[in-house]
Formats: sequence, C-alpha cells, structure tokens
Amino acid sequence: MAGNILGSGYQAQTTSALTTELNALADGSLSALGTQISNSSTKYLLADFEVCIASSYTVSSTSFLTLYLVPAIDDANYASWSTGTAFTGSSQYAVGIIQFPPVSSSTNTRGTVQQITIPTGNYKPAIGSNMGSALPATSNVMTVRFYEYSYT
Repeated sequence: MAGNILGSGYQAQTTSALTTELNALADGSLSALGTQISNSSTKYLLADFEVCIASSYTVSSTSFLTLYLVPAIDDANYASWSTGTAFTGSSQYAVGIIQFPPVSSSTNTRGTVQQITIPTGNYKPAIGSNMGSALPATSNVMTVRFYEYSYT
C-alpha cells in the first residue's frame, strides 16, 4: 500500500550538535546557537539528543537543560538569539527537557531526551541551563542521532 512510513532504526552514527557552546555555561543562561544542521535532503522526522558533562560535576534531582531548535525558515537566516541570562523570546523554540540522574562528582554525566520532532530544512540547536551551577569549563558535548525511515 502506497503512503506508508516505516521506521527502520537509528542512523549509523551520532553527530556533534554542540561542543564549546556548553563550556562554562552559567546556570539560568542560554548557550550560543550551535553549528547549522541540515535536514533539507534527509528529511528526518525524529532524533534523540544526549548531553555529556565530561568532568566532575554534581547534579541534583532538580537539574535539567532545555533543548532549543531554532529553524531558518528560508534555510539561511535565523531568528535573533541572545546568549546569557535572558530566556525572553526563546520559548517558541523549546522542544525538550534533558534530565540527569542525581550524582555527586561523577565523570561523564549523561542526560538524554528522545524522539524529538526536528524541523525540515536548516536549524541550529541551543541549550538553556537550569543545572544549579555553571557547567564545567571544557569537554562538554551534545550529540544527536537521527531515526531513519523508509517510505512505501
């Protein structure tokens, strides 16, 4: 029957979505926009995002990050985005919450959000921090892994 969408699992590899944008990100602030991700030709529908905090860091039960995906409607120009402590005007781009298990001084603390609907065309990711303290100064990374589909 024509018109079926069949899930066929994950894309083979993850892609870095944010790296230095997460380093020393203050609590209550927005990161800079990450590198452009193009979904123009692949047209993925869903993706999982994972943040790895790569050095000793204490996470409380109320710690979380907000994932933002900012689309370029014309595939070139992005909405104005202000880094720092102002969350004003950014909520329409919020697509998910990344939570972490409570840990004390753990290395490689990981948090994920799954099955996020991603925009077609080009977009850039960003993070809003509600972690309780600034993220470590180096080696933090957010990766994305896309779900593949076939059409019949």
